[in-house]
Amino acid sequence: MKRMIDTTIITHMKAGLKTFLAKRVLIKNYKRDANSIAKYSFLNRNRTINSSIAFILYSVHSIEKGLTNNSFRYGFGRSAIIQTIKALKQYESRGFSRENSTYISALSILRSYVDHHKSHNKEIGFPELYNFLDEREDIKIMQQPVCKKIFFEKGNTFRSFIDFASTRHSIRDYSDSKFDYSKINNSIRDANKVSPSSCNRRPWEIIVVRSEKLLKDIVAIQGGLRGFGKNTSAIICIMVSSYALTHKYERHEGFVNAGIFGMNLMYSLHDHGIASCPLNASMSSKHEKKLRRLLGIGEDLMFGMFISVGNYKELNHATISPVKEEILRWL
Repeated sequence: MKRMIDTTIITHMKAGLKTFLAKRVLIKNYKRDANSIAKYSFLNRNRTINSSIAFILYSVHSIEKGLTNNSFRYGFGRSAIIQTIKALKQYESRGFSRENSTYISALSILRSYVDHHKSHNKEIGFPELYNFLDEREDIKIMQQPVCKKIFFEKGNTFRSFIDFASTRHSIRDYSDSKFDYSKINNSIRDANKVSPSSCNRRPWEIIVVRSEKLLKDIVAIQGGLRGFGKNTSAIICIMVSSYALTHKYERHEGFVNAGIFGMNLMYSLHDHGIASCPLNASMSSKHEKKLRRLLGIGEDLMFGMFISVGNYKELNHATISPVKEEILRWL
């Protein structure tokens, strides 16, 4: 009896120690992400060009959205305009280029705001905005439409979403045929165009690895292709830029946005005839440091996910995974 009790106590102690150590690792990883956000996001006022551009995008987005509102309110967005002007002035004060597309686009949106009011003989009642724009009359801006009208037609000629999406599978081994790397460029371009993100900040940065040595190192460190990965042509690393984050409550925002982009990218790759497999970026700090050294990146970039790519073989194998269907709850 005593031996049984002793064994039970030891078992509980081992389980408790395991849980304690797991919590320590979790806290350590959260702390690492917190340090990156605190150091490189908007919380740090010593902004780089990346964080300055993200601040402009974040600030001007409210005005951009308001201009598309069917129930347009004249004179709306005073606080958003003040913040946008502040963001643009901070950008200028750091000596960054006035030919940057984001800077010019923000000025264009502010001018569209003014022009919309003028065309309807409405006063803005905000002289600071007029003065700000008048002082920058010398900056050439290609006036761009801020919104577009989209007409929905029933019975369109597109394939249904489920028809297309069901043909994409996670493929882990690839053909040894010659790979066309331009298709990766095209897929990334298309996914970047259509992927929504918080306030249009697009916090993802993409690194494409095709060096054979680097591919082997990444596969070994990440571990998700163990026993697979034959003829992998490239691994796409989707990184999350801390520069694009605005405040302390956005600790998950970059990863959510990166996931949206990642799924669109896999659909785009599939549309371009490229096989792919998503790979997680959940690693120990030791493995993460190794990868940072290999990729030559700093702590301002956090790992979102990886995608292995290659050509489809004539015959491919994919798992038939059970689909959890109990996911919906109506309130």
